[in-house]
Amino acid sequence: MLFALSAFAAPALATGDETAAPTTQMATPPVLVSFDGGHALAVAVYRQRMLARTITYTLTVDEQGTPTDCTLNPHFRRKATRSAICRPLLRHMRFEPARNAAGEPVIGTYTDGIGLRTGITPER
Repeated sequence: MLFALSAFAAPALATGDETAAPTTQMATPPVLVSFDGGHALAVAVYRQRMLARTITYTLTVDEQGTPTDCTLNPHFRRKATRSAICRPLLRHMRFEPARNAAGEPVIGTYTDGIGLRTGITPER
């Protein structure tokens, strides 16, 4: 079996107070430090029969750099599919937290995408 995952990053900016009026001071978004869940993600993708697809996800990252929520685009109707794809992202990604203009850690969002390609290789 052959799995290939490709990713593209587009981190979103965080203000720490998403209801606040826009300001000219820009915050620093969360920065991905590590992701060691590639195999777990590949297995989840294979089990959900997603053979070729691009998925964009947005993670909410807390002040300690831990992802706490996951949203997928496109939205999948089955909760089991959403959970299967989000679980490895939430468990295996670690971040440097977003920071406000004063340099204090704040809640932020991180948006990225995964190009999913799975296939079966002939046995030899």
